[in-house]
Amino acid sequence: MECLRREPVESLLKLPSGCVQEHWPATLREFVLTARSLVIPREQKAPQSLVSDIHVAPVGTVLAQGMNSKKKHEIENLAAVVHAIAKRCGAKTVVDVGSGQGYLAQALSFEYQLRVVAIDASSHHASVTIARAERIKKHYAAKCVEKQLLMVPRAVTCHVLSSDTLAAVTLDACKDDNGEHVRDTKTSTKKITQIQESTQGTPPLILAGLHACGDLSVNMLRVFVSCEQVKALVSIGCCYNLLSEDTYEDTDTCPGFPMSKAAKHSELVLGKSIRDLACQSAERWRNLTMDIALQNFDVHAFRAAFQMVNFIISNKYLVKLFIYTLAISLDALYLITSFILMFNIVLKKGSGHSGLANQYTLFTLLHCISSSFI
Repeated sequence: MECLRREPVESLLKLPSGCVQEHWPATLREFVLTARSLVIPREQKAPQSLVSDIHVAPVGTVLAQGMNSKKKHEIENLAAVVHAIAKRCGAKTVVDVGSGQGYLAQALSFEYQLRVVAIDASSHHASVTIARAERIKKHYAAKCVEKQLLMVPRAVTCHVLSSDTLAAVTLDACKDDNGEHVRDTKTSTKKITQIQESTQGTPPLILAGLHACGDLSVNMLRVFVSCEQVKALVSIGCCYNLLSEDTYEDTDTCPGFPMSKAAKHSELVLGKSIRDLACQSAERWRNLTMDIALQNFDVHAFRAAFQMVNFIISNKYLVKLFIYTLAISLDALYLITSFILMFNIVLKKGSGHSGLANQYTLFTLLHCISSSFI
């Protein structure tokens, strides 16, 4: 790390391309070149190359309200992919996991006439999804020449803590045809085998997720493998640094990492720092200019500092340690300053230096504060 600290920004920006310097240690050069050889291709492909006979319906101004250009692009293409796969599977129901404000759910409902259940942990997001869907419904109803049944997403509020919870909420919501807003914040204790036995009549469905965060993507994979009713999975995960990790302690839920038996048997442990690093797309650095690169580094530095502060605040032991250290520092500062001020007052006795007296009073107050902490 010492040699990299001395490198100019231009050299750091070339790291993702596999460019190394001769004066670097051999181990560092080998690491950069090996990492470069393992990079997954990031070239973008059109949806038509992934799924045949796909039609991408443009998202109109009403549906696109609140979306930026990136989000609009994602919703248009992912909704088209989900619709094409639903036709292949014969599925009429889509479960949008981690639905947020319901952008994907509403595109699937109003543009592709699919029945959608939108699951999110936030009750606020559920309310926004419902209110937004009602506004869009009025717009589409005014456009319909003939009387047409408009599909409106149903919102389910649930903290998905495990694949069993996700399976139970998904299948129960798909069975229930009454109402558009189901709130279920309780953790299900049913096992997937029990769920399957009681939901044999559930129609085929698709699990979909745009930016399903952390363990949510893992739980979607587990439900897809375990539930016969789930015929397809279309998921774009995010925030892999938030995956829970197996610490070889007894827990009530399966960790997000590792998933495979081979990784579990190898006792592979990543740790938070490596997971955070894995989420940084170094490939993007190659196209950055000097100014933007420096801004990017500043943002990451600030985020790291805030993350450290948040970690300290969330840990009561560290908060007490920090306050104790601060109190000792203030106490030591008081003793040293008191000696200096008293020495000056003795030397200038009777000269009326009220400023020194005020400073002495200030540091006496600091001493009282620090003593109260200790």
